[in-house]
Order: sequence, then C-alpha cells, then structure tokens
Amino acid sequence: MEKHQLICGKEYGTSAKAIYSDCCRDFGWDVAQSSRFAQQQPLYGYRADASGTKDIWFVCHSNLCSDKFVAGPDGKIHHRNFVYTDEMGRMVQIDEYQPNEPYPELVFPLRDRITFVKNKKGRYVFAGTFRCVQPMSRECERIFYKIADDYPIKIK
Repeated sequence: MEKHQLICGKEYGTSAKAIYSDCCRDFGWDVAQSSRFAQQQPLYGYRADASGTKDIWFVCHSNLCSDKFVAGPDGKIHHRNFVYTDEMGRMVQIDEYQPNEPYPELVFPLRDRITFVKNKKGRYVFAGTFRCVQPMSRECERIFYKIADDYPIKIK
C-alpha cells in the first residue's frame, strides 16, 4: 500500500480485513471495528475513518466480480450491487441492493463511504469516496455517486 494515500483503481489485496488493518495503521481508522471486515461479516465500518465522519465499505458482490443477479437464501433471484463505470473504466456510481436488509443499521443515517470493490480477479480495488444521492426505494436500493478519487481527499 502506498503510504498515506489510496490510489483510485489500484488493487490492494484479497482480504478486506487485512486491507482495513493496513488502513488503520496508515490512516488512523478505527481499529476496534476490524472484526467487521472478517469473512461472513458486513464489511462495513461506521464512522470508521480517522475523523469519525465517513463510513468504510467493501463491496464484495457486484457485477464487476460476477453476474448482476444471484440466488438469495430465500431461493429468489436478487440483484447484486451494480457498479457503473465511465468511458475510462473508472467507477463513478454504485447502486446498492439490500433486499430484506440483513443489517438494518446500514440503512440510515447515510454518510459518505470510503469504498473498495472486489473485481473479477477476487482482489479489492480502491474505488474512491461515494455519497448517497437516493436513500432508498421500495427495493431498498441506494444510489451512490463518486465525490472523490483519492484518499485522503485533496481539496483543489
């Protein structure tokens, strides 16, 4: 990991927990939330950045790593998170689908999310910082647009 900067589009590894732990060391993120990034966990930290204002989000199921749809535990077909890219291949929007919200605390309040997305190679790529522009619809869909490519965010 580049010391003290996350680079948009760069792969950082296959383990959300290991990447999160490195970021705790390098950026002062909340170490107490490390267990939330282990296998079978939500891969989501609340106000986990050093300032305590942004959430950390690892998207492990999206159209970038497999099909758009997946069979859920209820036997029904569900959307996966859908990542949109621009003409340069940069991630610019994420539609989050959480039918039957397994973690109700993820719904509100919605803060900016420092985001990593798993790619087809099974590696997490830093996607940038995203902000919710549509909090919820009937399908529990939330739409996030990118507000920054870099972390820490550089003011221009």
